[in-house]
Amino acid sequence: MSAMMTLSSATAQIPFFQILSAQQQESSSSLVGIVQDVTGAIISNAVIELTRNGSGEKPHVDFDKDGKFLVKSLSPGAYTIRIHSPGFRDYTKQITLASRQEFKLAVTLDVASMGQVVEVSTAVPVISATARPR
Repeated sequence: MSAMMTLSSATAQIPFFQILSAQQQESSSSLVGIVQDVTGAIISNAVIELTRNGSGEKPHVDFDKDGKFLVKSLSPGAYTIRIHSPGFRDYTKQITLASRQEFKLAVTLDVASMGQVVEVSTAVPVISATARPR
């Protein structure tokens, strides 16, 4: 009987945050994806920002040189994902994650329109052409 008491008292000493953490892991979701251009080439220098709508929480995004990204342990709910890379148009999408969902996202970034600015000056440099007397 003392063995049962020890077991039950040991169980009662499990910290509350560990129980919550285990429950959160059971219901957590993930986001996986890839970033490429219109030709299918990998964009390895993209910046990916994920924001939980309402709270503004910004979970960490793992991104590798192969253009793949992964966000684990997300709470179910609405998020905004924003992806940008130099020379490409920004990408923004609203997503909603359900409990224990693995949301897959293949992102194709379009090339940004290139505008060329040429500055022309009409000012003529002043040159002194006066001769000095000798």
